[in-house]
Amino acid sequence: ERSDVKRYIEKIFKTYREKSKEIDEIIKTRAIGWDIDRLFKIDKDILRIAIIELVYIKDAPVKVVIDEALELAKKYSTDDSPSFINGILAKVVEAYV
Repeated sequence: ERSDVKRYIEKIFKTYREKSKEIDEIIKTRAIGWDIDRLFKIDKDILRIAIIELVYIKDAPVKVVIDEALELAKKYSTDDSPSFINGILAKVVEAYV
C-alpha cells in the first residue's frame, strides 16, 4: 500500500511538472477578480493538486477529491479558503469532468 501512495504522489508531482502552466491557467481563468500571484500559497497548492486529480489523473471520485481539498483548506488555511476553493473546483468540474 505504501508504494501505491508513493506512486500516486509521484504521478501528481510529474503531472504538475509537465502541466504547471496549464494548471495555473485553469485557476486564473476561474478565480475571477483574484490575482493568482496574491493567493495564499497553500490555497494554490491545494487547488493545483485537486485540479491534477480531477482533470489529468481522474482516479478518485470527484466528491472525494473536493472533500479532501476542503478538509486541507479548513485545517491549513484561512476561514474563507474552503468556500473559495470549493467555488473554483465547482467551475473546474463543470468545465472538465
